[in-house]
Amino acid sequence: MEEKTKTNRTEVVTLQQAIKELRAFIYFHDELKVGKLEDDDVLVNENNYIISAIQKGLLTIENNIPTYTLLKPIGEGDISVDKINFRTRIKPMDNARITQGLDISKNQFEYILRCNCFLTGQSKGIYNSFEKYDLKVIEQICSIFL
Repeated sequence: MEEKTKTNRTEVVTLQQAIKELRAFIYFHDELKVGKLEDDDVLVNENNYIISAIQKGLLTIENNIPTYTLLKPIGEGDISVDKINFRTRIKPMDNARITQGLDISKNQFEYILRCNCFLTGQSKGIYNSFEKYDLKVIEQICSIFL
């Protein structure tokens, strides 16, 4: 009998495969973090939602670019989102636009929100509509690029 996950999806990737894929992905984008993530338990604990999404087959990484299929797609009127194709870098000019009119020292959460919206290519309204599991996965992926 297949074991079902909490979100009612069968795991399609083993934990060891997911760890290997995530470690390679993090190393590609931020090799300084890898030294801190040598221990599998630390890697999994700090990236538990990413690992879960890889195991469920919701998160794929091709050419070191992540694509996430939402567990609970958003469909509101003419707007529907079922997949997130991530940007993997915030260039200096993009960062200038993101921070325009923002005092980061007083509003760090707004800065992170704007960065996450930029990295996902979604508006704040759509970002606000993500379900908890999807949001946690997205936040953990975005944290790799910040």
